[in-house]
Amino acid sequence: VYGIVCAGNSSGTTQLNSDNVITGCNIYNYNSASNTYGIYLLTGTGSNWLIQNNSFYNTSPIAATLWHAVYINNISSGDNSVQNNYIGGTLPNCGGSALSGTMRTLYGVYLRLNSTSVNNNISGNTIKNINVTKNSNNTTTNVYDGIIGFHSSKCSININNNVMGDTISNDNINITASS
Repeated sequence: VYGIVCAGNSSGTTQLNSDNVITGCNIYNYNSASNTYGIYLLTGTGSNWLIQNNSFYNTSPIAATLWHAVYINNISSGDNSVQNNYIGGTLPNCGGSALSGTMRTLYGVYLRLNSTSVNNNISGNTIKNINVTKNSNNTTTNVYDGIIGFHSSKCSININNNVMGDTISNDNINITASS
């Protein structure tokens, strides 16, 4: 299940989707028994994406195997920014009760890029108000990965000024192992 998905054409006549902006959206209740994505950018989608000021949440418990807020699997993309987004809760801006469910892994922001990808920024995002249970059959992976950047040695991903959890209120990130 996808909230927003974009796929360009990286073979034959190249038709890339570049210079796109996704801002000010409430992306929620994208849920299925398999993999779910709030925003999914596939290989061939182009560069210069700006994903900012969005909220990713679910109003009911998640039953997905993998739950992603932002997933960029675009090995030839660069100059992308994921900034000032909110991930968690049951209302916009990580509000309401905790985002909950049983799953294998919850990903906040996931980038997979290669050496031609430069000037990618993940900054100012807030990930909190999450209470999930790890699937009992999950023996090899983390149940929570806030921000992941996979890249080759020459790629640049700047990750700064993100907030994960909350020490002042009860909007922490809680992970429980199922039995």
